[in-house]
Amino acid sequence: NSKAGTVKARKRANLSSDIGGRVVYLDAHEGKRVKKGQLLLKVDDSELKASLGLAERAFESATATMKEACVAADLTKKEFDRNKLLHQQGIVSDAILDQVSNQYEVARARCEAARADASRVRANVDVSKAALLKTEVRAPFNGIVVQVTTELGEFVTPSPPGVPIPPVIDMLDETGIYVEAPIDETDAAKLRTGLPVRVS
Repeated sequence: NSKAGTVKARKRANLSSDIGGRVVYLDAHEGKRVKKGQLLLKVDDSELKASLGLAERAFESATATMKEACVAADLTKKEFDRNKLLHQQGIVSDAILDQVSNQYEVARARCEAARADASRVRANVDVSKAALLKTEVRAPFNGIVVQVTTELGEFVTPSPPGVPIPPVIDMLDETGIYVEAPIDETDAAKLRTGLPVRVS
C-alpha cells in the first residue's frame, strides 16, 4: 500500500497580535528555535503606556480624595458619639443630636462613594495593564518558527470575527512530528501496532 501522506505536528500555533499597530520588535525568523514565554513580537505601545500613566495618576487622586472623605467621616462619628453621650445626660437637645447624626451619615456616605470611585479607577488601571500585555506575542511552548509574515516597522492588524487573516508567526513543536497517510479499507483490517512503516 503506497500512498501520499502529510507530515504534521501534534502541537502547532498560529500567532498574531491581539491589537493592531506598528511592529517595533521582532525576534522570529523561519527555522529559529524558541523557548516557551520568549518574546517574539511587540507592537508600538506608546499610547497605551500614556493611558496607563493617566489611569495611575487618576487612581492616586481618587485614593487621596477617599482618605480625605473617610477622615472627615471619622471626625463626624466622634462628634456624633460625644453628642450622643451629652444627649443621654440631658445637656444636648434632640434637634442638635439629629443635626450631628445627619452630618455623620452624609460624611459616611461621602466616604463610601469615594471608596467606590477609587475602586472603579483602580479597575481602569488593571484594564490599561491588560491592554499593554496584548501588544506582545510570546511563544506558547518550546518549538521552532515555521513562517513569519511581517517585518520590523510594518503594521499588523488583529483578525476581526469571521474574517480569516493569516497569522503573523506560525510555529510548531518539532518533537511531536507524525505522518498522516490514508489506508485502503481492504487493508485496514491487517493493521496492528508495531507493523513496520517505511516513509520516504
